[in-house]
Amino acid sequence: MSFAATTARSPQTVARTDLPNGWGRPLGLSGEKYHSSPGCAPREAWMSPAGVTRANSASSRRRVEPSAPNRSPAGRAGLARMPPPGIRPRNEKRPSPSVAVRPGLPSASKTATRPRHHSAATIESPGHSVTASGSHCANSPGPSPIPPQLARWPPLAENNRISPVPPLATAIRPSASRAASSIAYSWYTSAPASAPMDTAGASPTRQPSRDPVAGLAFSTIVTPALSRTSDRSCGSVSLPAPQAAKDNASTPANTIRKALIRSSFPLAPGAATMASWAGRRVRCHQPRHAGSRDPAVLLSSLPRKSAMRCSTPFGHTVTAFLLLNCAAALRTVTPAPASAQATPHLIDYPMVVEYDVHIAMRDGVSLSVDVYRPAEAGERPAVFTLTPYNNNSDGTLDEAWGFVERGYAYVTADVRGRYDSEGAFNAWYDDSEDGSDIIDWIASQAWSDGRVATSGGSYSGMNQWLIAKQNNPHHVAILGYVAPKDSFRDLVRWNGVPKLDLIYTWMMGMDGRVNQSRTGWNWSRAMRGLPLHTLDEVVGRDMPVWRAWMENDTESAWWGPISMHDSYADFDIPSFNVTGWFDGQVQGTSRHFASAVKTGDPGDHMLIIGPWLHGVNRNRTIGLRDYGPDAIIDLDAVRDAWLDHRVLGAPDPALPKVLYFLPVANEWREADGWPIPETRFTEFYLASGGNANTLFGDGELASAAPSATGSDAFTYDPANPVPTVSSRTSGARGGIAQGSVDNRAVETRDDVLVYTGPVLDEPLEITGPIRATIHMSTDAPDTDITVKLLDVYPDGRALNLSHGIARASFRDGYDRRAALDPGAVYAIDVEMFPGANLFEAGHRIRVEVSSSNFPNFARNLNTGKSSDTTAEMRVANTRVHHSDQHPSHIVLPVIPAGATRPWR
Repeated sequence: MSFAATTARSPQTVARTDLPNGWGRPLGLSGEKYHSSPGCAPREAWMSPAGVTRANSASSRRRVEPSAPNRSPAGRAGLARMPPPGIRPRNEKRPSPSVAVRPGLPSASKTATRPRHHSAATIESPGHSVTASGSHCANSPGPSPIPPQLARWPPLAENNRISPVPPLATAIRPSASRAASSIAYSWYTSAPASAPMDTAGASPTRQPSRDPVAGLAFSTIVTPALSRTSDRSCGSVSLPAPQAAKDNASTPANTIRKALIRSSFPLAPGAATMASWAGRRVRCHQPRHAGSRDPAVLLSSLPRKSAMRCSTPFGHTVTAFLLLNCAAALRTVTPAPASAQATPHLIDYPMVVEYDVHIAMRDGVSLSVDVYRPAEAGERPAVFTLTPYNNNSDGTLDEAWGFVERGYAYVTADVRGRYDSEGAFNAWYDDSEDGSDIIDWIASQAWSDGRVATSGGSYSGMNQWLIAKQNNPHHVAILGYVAPKDSFRDLVRWNGVPKLDLIYTWMMGMDGRVNQSRTGWNWSRAMRGLPLHTLDEVVGRDMPVWRAWMENDTESAWWGPISMHDSYADFDIPSFNVTGWFDGQVQGTSRHFASAVKTGDPGDHMLIIGPWLHGVNRNRTIGLRDYGPDAIIDLDAVRDAWLDHRVLGAPDPALPKVLYFLPVANEWREADGWPIPETRFTEFYLASGGNANTLFGDGELASAAPSATGSDAFTYDPANPVPTVSSRTSGARGGIAQGSVDNRAVETRDDVLVYTGPVLDEPLEITGPIRATIHMSTDAPDTDITVKLLDVYPDGRALNLSHGIARASFRDGYDRRAALDPGAVYAIDVEMFPGANLFEAGHRIRVEVSSSNFPNFARNLNTGKSSDTTAEMRVANTRVHHSDQHPSHIVLPVIPAGATRPWR
C-alpha cells in the first residue's frame, strides 16, 4: 500500500451523502454531484450545523434529495457531530462561499473566496470501492470545488498553521452486490510548499494531548509510506480497506475517545492507525493491543516509536476527518454478504447497526428504517416497530439489544411523514400498507429467515393490528401494548364522543415532522374553546388531521382504514397484549385479545392487565392507592418467554391466557379467557325517592329491580360541565389527577346523581367489562349520559374505578345521529372502561350519573347539531327513570371465589 500525493488542476466533483437532519453533508455517496465553478463556488447548498445559515432550514423542513436514480443510501451506520468553530489565522480572510440553492429551498448566498486546501481519498478492495475527491483552491488560478459547509468553518489556530475540518465518524457497510461503499478522507493544511512530510519512523517528540477541548477528533488508517504534499497541491490517497469477517479478531481497530465519538472498524492486518488530535499534530502508529475494541486500551497502547510519523518538521499539522457511509444507494437495499458483516460496532453492544435505510413503499414514498442485528452471520427472525415518535430515540439501543442478544434482528421505522421518512403524516391511515411493505422488505433480506414479529405500544400498538389486516404471511406475532382498537369507538372518540383530554393534547404535540412541546400551555382552558375542529388554531397549530377527526363525526367509511371492527377473521397471528386498569386504551387492548381468540387458537394469545396507567409497569402508587411491591413485574421476561417459545422454539413457559392484577387484594391472578369464563354479570339497579342529586341525596343501588315508579332530574349546562376528577391521559397533560381519587367534591353538584349500595358483609370481586343502561328523557334534541363506578370506604371516601359516556343521538347506531323527541323515554346503553376491584367488607358500591365529564370527554352542546363543528349551546333538562318499566341499572362482572388462580 502507498500514500501517493498528486497534483491536479482539473475541475473535481464531490458526491453528497445523507446525514442526520441538521448536520453537514460534506463528502460521501456517489449520486448527486457538486460541480466546480470559478472561484470554487459549488452549485448547491449543503446543510450546516445549527446556528449557521443553511439551505435546508427548519422553516422549510424539506429534505435534500439527490436526482441520481441510485440515490437512496443503504444506511447511515454511525454518528455525526460537529465541533464548534475555531479561530481563523489573523492575516487571512474568512472564505464566503457562493451557494446556489436547489429549487424549492430557501436561498442562501455568499461570495466565494479561495478556500483552503481540500484533498480526498480513494479506497478500493473487494466489496469496497469508492472515490471522493476535492481540490486545493488557495492561490489556484483554475476553477475548483469546495464544499460550502467546509468553507464556513474557520480553522483552529496553532502558529497560524492548523485548519481543521468538522470530524465525522460512521461505520462502513459493504453491500452484497459489492456496489461501492463510500469512504471520504479529506484534510486541510497550511504547510508551505517547501515543507516536506516526514515519512520516517521517528519517535514522537510528545504524546498526544488529552485536553478535552483539543482532544481526539477521529481515527483512521494510513499506509506505511506517505509522500510529500505541498501547499498548492491536490492530493489523493489509497488506503487499505476492511478485510473479510475472518480477519476481525486479529485486526486493529480505529479509536475515538469516548468523550467525543466511539468508533471502530476492521483494518487489514499490518495497517497502521493514525490518531489525529484537533489542534495538535497527527500521529501514525500501530497499536500494541490490536485485537482490543476498548478505546482506553488502544489509546494506552501508543508506542514510543511509532511505525511512521506524519507531522511536518516544522510542526505543521495535517488535520483530517473521516467520512464513511454505506453506498448501496438503491431504493431496494441488498444485504451485505455474510463474510463481510462482522463489522465492529459504534455502540456499547456487539451488534451491527444500519441507520436511515430508505425503503420505497408501494406508492413510491420512501420510509426510513434502522436495522439492528447480531454481528454473527446467519438467517434470523426479526422484531419490527413502526413509530411516529422517532425510530432512533434514547431508549432504542437498549430495546434493540434486548432482542438482538437473544437472536433476533430488530428493525424500527419512522411512519410516513415523521422524522426521516418522506410523505405526509396522517395518523394511522397509511400504516397498514406501509407496515406490510416493510415486513416484505425485512423478509427479503439475506439476514432474515422470513419471519417478522411486530412490537410497540400506544400508536405502535394499534398499527400492528392494522398491519395484520394485510394478512402478510411473514407476519408471525404481535407484541401489542396499550393498543386502541377502533378509532371512532375507543381511540379518537368513545363511541362517538371525542376523548378530548387524551386525543387533543396528544395531537397538538404531533404537529410537523417531529414532536412539538406541550409545556407552557393551559390545556384545560384551551379545551374549552369552540368549535372543536378549530382547537388546533387556539394553540398555534395547523393540524388537518385534527380537523378531519372532528368533522367526520359519524362512523362513516372514512374511519375504516384506522379501525379493526370485525377484521380478525381475515388473519390468524399470535398476539401478546398488555394494558393497565387506568390506561385509556384498556378497552381496545382487551378487545383485541378477545376478538383474536374467537377467530384463532386461544393458546396463541395472552392478555396482561396491571394496576398501571398508559405507561405500563412503571408505578406502584397511582392516585390514592398503593398497589404494593408486586405491582411491578419483570414484564420483559414474560414477553420474551412468550415470544421465544413461538418464534425461536424455546420451551413452553406455561403462561396463562389472561394475567391480571386484582386491586385491594394486590395480587396477580390468572384466568382462562376474557371475559373470565366464570364471570357472573350482575345487575345493580338505580333507585331513589326522587332526590338522588348529590351524595347527600336519597339515591340507592339495589340488587333487585325496583317495583315502584321513580325518577331523578338534573339540569346540564354545557357552559358549566361536570369537571373530570381522574384522567386516563398519558402524563395527565390537562393537569388532572390520575388513578383512583376521592370524588366527593364533584358529588356535591346538583347535576350529579349519586346512587350508593348497602354496606357489604363480605368481599366482592369484580373484574372485566362494565356497562350500564340508563333510561332517560330530556327536553333537548340531543344530550349525553355519563356513568361512573366508585368504591366507597367506611370513612366516606369515594374512589373512582371506571367511567363511560354515551351520546343519545347515537342510540340506533354510530353511522347516523337521530334527534330525541322532547319528553320521550329512551334506553341509552353506556359502555364503560373495563375494571377490577375487590370491594372489601364494610365498603359500599356507588354509581354516579350525569351528562358531562369534561375534559375527559368533549361536551354535548345539546342542540342536535354537530357538537364538534359548531359553537352554539343550550341547557338540557334531563330525567333518569328507574322503575319496573324503565329499570336503569349497571352490570358488574362479579367473579366468584375459585374462578381464578393466584399467579405463581
